[in-house]
Amino acid sequence: MACRTKRRMPAGLLICSVVGFMVLILGILLSKVDLPVLTGEELTDFNRGWMIAVDDVVHEDVTLPFNAKEAESGTPLILTKWLPASIENDTFLFFRASHQNVKAFIDGKEIYSFGWNEQRLFGHSPASAWITVPIQKEYAGKQIQVELTGIYFSNMGRINAFYMGDKSSVLSYILGKRLGNLLISTVLLILGFTMITVALIPWKTKATSPLFRLGVLSVLVGIWSACTSNILQILTSDVFSLLNLEFLAFLLLLPTAFWFLDSFEYYKDKKVLYILFKISVILAIIIHILQLFNIADYMETIAAEHILLGISIIYLISDSVKALIKNNATREVRVLTISVILAFVCSALDIFKFYLCISVDDGFFTRIGMVIFIIIWASEIIMNMSQLLVKMTQTQLLEVLAYQDQMTGLKNRTAFEKKFQEYREPGMGEAYVIEFDMNGLKLINDNYGHAIGDLILKGIADILKNEFNENASVYRIGGDEFCIIAPHTESLTEEIIQNKIIRIKTAVVALGQDMDLNLSLASGYSTTIGSDIRNIDSAFKHADRLMYEDKHQMKYGAGFLGE
Repeated sequence: MACRTKRRMPAGLLICSVVGFMVLILGILLSKVDLPVLTGEELTDFNRGWMIAVDDVVHEDVTLPFNAKEAESGTPLILTKWLPASIENDTFLFFRASHQNVKAFIDGKEIYSFGWNEQRLFGHSPASAWITVPIQKEYAGKQIQVELTGIYFSNMGRINAFYMGDKSSVLSYILGKRLGNLLISTVLLILGFTMITVALIPWKTKATSPLFRLGVLSVLVGIWSACTSNILQILTSDVFSLLNLEFLAFLLLLPTAFWFLDSFEYYKDKKVLYILFKISVILAIIIHILQLFNIADYMETIAAEHILLGISIIYLISDSVKALIKNNATREVRVLTISVILAFVCSALDIFKFYLCISVDDGFFTRIGMVIFIIIWASEIIMNMSQLLVKMTQTQLLEVLAYQDQMTGLKNRTAFEKKFQEYREPGMGEAYVIEFDMNGLKLINDNYGHAIGDLILKGIADILKNEFNENASVYRIGGDEFCIIAPHTESLTEEIIQNKIIRIKTAVVALGQDMDLNLSLASGYSTTIGSDIRNIDSAFKHADRLMYEDKHQMKYGAGFLGE
């Protein structure tokens, strides 16, 4: 997978910022949830025997739900019915209003109002909301009148089913109808946050970019699905915030989906996709500006989003079919095209449902399509990442084998040469080079065996690692030769280097005494700090010369520590 980040980064940051803000708002709303105790009582059907008046048109003995096609903008639908005489406790008349202002009357006296004279920051619609009209027990046997006034042409004549019951039965009913949506939303949110978290771990692989974008898309779909589940309104009562969250999430779905697709090599040079992406972002901004300044509500401009979605569906499906026809299409392209076709066909079905007023749940198929799309790609990306991680692990293992001395665990001659090459580059800074050579290893191998010789080398390696356990690199560069490269720091002076060498030599002598052997190390060190030595190669040669002088002194005279 390949990812283009430079061209998309500003839009990507915008999408992530808005989604983060939406998560914050949703969290605040959920913090206010006050769940009623579920008693197990069921709602009573209250759909038969209504009289519905629309201007001069009267419909007798109507069974809900019902669509008064003759309703016009601003014309109230007046529903009238006698309440049962058997109401013994306070209860509620419960139904869902689709962008309608609501009033309820008992014997001509107003007992409930929703949407009328409400102070809203922006927008004309009170949103689609669950209406719970309080019915007191003294209303038994009286006539109730419900007045519905639609805001938009598309749903001004829609009347949904009516029920009666307490808050517990209302919540139980909604949970029974929309619990699946809420569970899907919860799974999407958890899955999204998990993918974002995993992608933020420094894996050192480009596969995390699609995973991060898919995680953002999953969180966005989860928020949209939760808002359209209609359960949150009963839990929070904040219909206005939920309405704006729902449309904000919906308008971001298309640009976020394009943003995700753009992380794949297949869509790298798709100019049409990039144009659609930019249009989707601009359109989302324009629609929100129109809503904020009360010029046009979301529902009045949503057709523009549907048109763009339709164009995108036609383009992506046609492009996907072309890709599938090609015999040389990779597995990634095949999975990508099939999942895109599935997700966008589901979206197309919901668009048809919306304009045909077939269902209250206008996002049913889109929700299913996006869930399948996200699950497919979460599995695909994680599988790709796992394969990359296996390859990276194998590469790291090979690197360890290539650069590590297997007997002592120190870095080997190859790693030493690599480090030297790094220090030959300008800007690497100053360094100390310290060399050690064990005296008499050949005699020990000949007289006591190679097993004892190997044990001694391991002991010396441990002594060196213990003394230079920070910053410095310890190498075994020959059979009995060791070298340490230590970057110059304020805490590592020549005096400290000399003291470390003395402690190392003393520790090696002690190691020999424990084994009843006469062990010793010759040493030499050099540095490029404040001397005529200007590079790491000269420093190494200087340290090497001093080490052999020390070895000579130890053999024919007193021990000598190099400069």
